Amino acid sequence: MTLHCISKTVVFSTVIAVLAIIGLIVAICTTESLCWQFFLAFLVLVLLYPLTRVPIRSTQEGSIIHIRQLIGHKEFDLRHYESKAIALHQLGGVIRAFGSSAWCYVGIFYSKRMGFYHALHMSNKNLLLLTHRKSGKRYVIDVPDDV
Repeated sequence: MTLHCISKTVVFSTVIAVLAIIGLIVAICTTESLCWQFFLAFLVLVLLYPLTRVPIRSTQEGSIIHIRQLIGHKEFDLRHYESKAIALHQLGGVIRAFGSSAWCYVGIFYSKRMGFYHALHMSNKNLLLLTHRKSGKRYVIDVPDDV
């Protein structure tokens, strides 16, 4: 069963990010200053990380939730996680530690109420908090009401 599919906003934003990365690569190749080359290369990496982690589609098969990303995928076996439906206001004031919240929420975030957690969701609706039973690692993903 498909839980969530890529939105038009994500596609548009991804195209814009790819064009920005291409522009930065051209600038790296044409600039003479080594400092500017390193700075622009850093910007490429900062743009590239969240782009590769964009969640495209979520599916559930039995107790496993599959999240397909632009590059790769993430699987959550619900037998190894405690799951709890949460609302955005329950996260409290959220700070991006290393991630993106421009067109989707990807990366590591910090909240006073939850501490550090990994976000992998495209909207702020129907959020599910997964806490790994052994390591305590937390993930926030978005799923429909029936999961």
